[in-house]
This record gives sequence, structure tokens and C-alpha cells, in this order.
Amino acid sequence: MSGSGAVTWRLPDKIQIGGQFYRIQVQPLVDAFGGCEKQKKIILLQDEYSDASAFLVTFFHECIHAIECEYHVGGDGDDDRIPERDVDRLAQGLTQVLLALLDEIEDDD
Repeated sequence: MSGSGAVTWRLPDKIQIGGQFYRIQVQPLVDAFGGCEKQKKIILLQDEYSDASAFLVTFFHECIHAIECEYHVGGDGDDDRIPERDVDRLAQGLTQVLLALLDEIEDDD
């Protein structure tokens, strides 16, 4: 994470989702916190977040969109996608689980 009040995390250059590798690009974004370019296999993330939770929610949100694409979750057409509110809820839930696990791991050290 960075110092100046803004939060960033070190991420790998790419992650595997299904049989595909998605590049992770962290950069300034004007109109969004993140994005998933499914055709190009890129997950885009804003270069600064106010806290770790906001970063992780966005990361998982975009990963869920990639999973949705690679595993054909919610149907095969663009109209059959998982509703955004459900993607947000799943991302928030995954963030809560991960942060709790990290707390437990740190407490065990």
C-alpha cells in the first residue's frame, strides 16, 4: 500500500480466470473505479483508492465480470449478465471474507 493517504496494492501483472490470462492494469481512470475489457482480457483498476476495502471491492467486482465471461455465468448473451447490484454484493462479500482472513492470519503471527 502507498503512504499519502491513498491506498494502492501490489498486484501481479496477470491472473488466470478459467483458461484465460487477464492482464491487470492500474492507471488513472476518469469515469470509473475499474473496468473489465473481456475481449482484450484486461482488468483495469483506478490508480488510487481511499481505503483497502474500496480497492478490494473494485478488484473483485471486475474479477467477477471476467469470471462471468469465462464461465458463462448468467447466460451466454450480453442481456443475460449478472445484474450489477448482484456483482457489487458479491464483491463486497468477497472483500469482507478476505479482510477477515487476513486479520486472522496476522493475529496468528
